[in-house]
Amino acid sequence: MIPAIFGHASKKIILTLGNNYITNYVISYIFNNTTEPGNMDFFNRTGKMAIGSRLRMLTDKITNDAALIFRMSGVDIRPKWFPVFFVLSEGEAKTITSIAREIGHSHPSVSNIVKEMGARGLVKEKKDKADGRRNLVMLSAKGKKMSDIMAEQYPDVEAAVEQISRQTRNDLWRAIEEWERLLAEKTLLERVKEAKKEREGRDVSIVPYDPRYRAAFKALNEEWITAHWQMEEPDHHALDHPQEHILDKGGHIFVALYREEPVGVCALCRKDDPVHQYELAKLAVSPSAQGKGIGMLLCRTVIAKAKAANMPNDNIKRTIDKALGSGNTDNYEAVTYEGYGPGGVAVIVEALTDNRQRTAPEVRHYFDKYGKGMGAQGCVSWSFDRKGVIIIDNEDGDYDEDAVMMDALDAGADDFNAEDNVFEITTDPDAFNDVVKALEEKNYAFVSADISLVPQTYVKLESDEDIKNMEKLLDMLDDNEDVQNTYHNWDQD
Repeated sequence: MIPAIFGHASKKIILTLGNNYITNYVISYIFNNTTEPGNMDFFNRTGKMAIGSRLRMLTDKITNDAALIFRMSGVDIRPKWFPVFFVLSEGEAKTITSIAREIGHSHPSVSNIVKEMGARGLVKEKKDKADGRRNLVMLSAKGKKMSDIMAEQYPDVEAAVEQISRQTRNDLWRAIEEWERLLAEKTLLERVKEAKKEREGRDVSIVPYDPRYRAAFKALNEEWITAHWQMEEPDHHALDHPQEHILDKGGHIFVALYREEPVGVCALCRKDDPVHQYELAKLAVSPSAQGKGIGMLLCRTVIAKAKAANMPNDNIKRTIDKALGSGNTDNYEAVTYEGYGPGGVAVIVEALTDNRQRTAPEVRHYFDKYGKGMGAQGCVSWSFDRKGVIIIDNEDGDYDEDAVMMDALDAGADDFNAEDNVFEITTDPDAFNDVVKALEEKNYAFVSADISLVPQTYVKLESDEDIKNMEKLLDMLDDNEDVQNTYHNWDQD
């Protein structure tokens, strides 16, 4: 049996020493330490691309020393056997499946190791009394004796590893744990794909429609439509006459250029509907340019244009959902995250993403670093009311406060508030469009008009540290391209 002094951390050290686990993780330590000057020059030339090779070299060094350590102890086992040997030395008979799950190996790998150990007389198998279909593996008498001998060596290995940790600027052990956690949230492959998309995205620009893009607008949409459906007469008319069909009616067309070549298009069409004022249409990206985030960039441009036209968020969301739900180039979805900022400030984050595995960890990281953490769906939304919010700036004194209030209430608004030459009008979401239309007819100009989440109560932050962290949390969320809106109940006065 392993003495009690060897806890979880010690167990993991020994497992790492005797196995190739370390090759699976990117460890910053490795890039700052080497015993071979020639190797250092090579890795300086290759950069991080040689991560696999460098990790394997380090693993080989550790594994070779592990074999010599076993031999020094008079123990005849191979380093690759050690994870299996260790879990069995804890005394409990285990199935191959449970061993594989515990040490993170495949079932065939553990099965082969057990066979090799069995050939040396280190393990034996027996039928499970509770289930005769299962075989249990355990150490033999020879294996138990060897385990007792090895246990005497564990403190020496522990001391050696700790000595190395003290002598380095970077704690390798802690780095392994951190990289394990981060790679579990998002794999290296996913991170490379994101980096590739970001790099290629820097060569993408979104520009307003120009007649010189007429042919591309038609060709890209025809390519998309014919790949999934059939072209119909309205399609031909709209694509042949975008000026007449879309632009002259108050709509907009955007073109995505990749290295100055048109590879994507999207239109925001004006509709004669008080609820659905616009329709996102004609979204298409060339198959040769997909995977570069072009569809997302087009959608964000359309969202910004819709907001500039005072289109409510709910309508924007419905418009995007309708367009993306019809099978367009990328799979985007609207997601909402809830959490707590410093001092228990309630925060709601609305995002539009094509990859939840990217967006969720990023948002969670912001909450963990600057707030109190991300919570479950509904943890704070109950403390917000969905209302239409109209903001009018009266800094120049163009409007009479009483007149604005009466016009707003007559139009169906729920409340009116005036503070620092700013008028805030709140409405029921269902009455929002009617109120906006009525005020527009009276020639009021809006700073913003949107359906928003309004806090029922507010939280005031007292400490400078909490205020600083709250500001940083909001800045990080604002800088994230996937985040569309952030709501909170922080009393900033």
